[in-house]
Amino acid sequence: MNHIVVLIMAAGSASRFGSPKQLACWQGKSLLAHAIENAANVKHLMESAGDDEVTVHCRVVLGAYAEQIEEHIGQHDNWLSVIRVRNWQSGLGRSIAEAVKQLNKDVDAVLILLADQPRVSAGTLQNIVESYMETQTAPALDSAIACVYPNGSPGVPALFPKSHFHQLKRLTGDLGAKPLLGEAILVELAMQDALLDVDTREDLLRLDQPT
Repeated sequence: MNHIVVLIMAAGSASRFGSPKQLACWQGKSLLAHAIENAANVKHLMESAGDDEVTVHCRVVLGAYAEQIEEHIGQHDNWLSVIRVRNWQSGLGRSIAEAVKQLNKDVDAVLILLADQPRVSAGTLQNIVESYMETQTAPALDSAIACVYPNGSPGVPALFPKSHFHQLKRLTGDLGAKPLLGEAILVELAMQDALLDVDTREDLLRLDQPT
């Protein structure tokens, strides 16, 4: 059995947005709610496919505005919970590092997802999980699974097996897991649905424009 945790990174202060962008509304839901829904859909897709070799849980990583955002998340069953990080001001990398340190020892892989990429589909996340499962019987057992942007660079959403946790725990700065993706053996998946990160209010408006 493989235990995968979706880490939704929502710890930043959203200084360029001017308010907690995690709670900004798009298509009737907050950006964070879209991310949580996609994580839930991946869980249901894997279960409905009859794949009893994997379990999926979700952890929302909070820092700035933690109390406000946690109240917005509300009550869920035990598949979802919150991880609070203290040094979120040190950047996305540090937040990832602290979150991985707080995971249970039975976690086999983490799928890192940003709360400000609402166009990421559950189908993309399912493809990542399925690619990871395929590596379990292949020579690329310790490979990370990363999405590839049109410029050819790998990025999140990205999945890291347990063999990478020691490196994730050392991340610092604002680049998140990108430095690790540049060094890892990767299984790369083309992706078109996460091209726009919502950093500003103008970005939020552009979400409704055709890609």
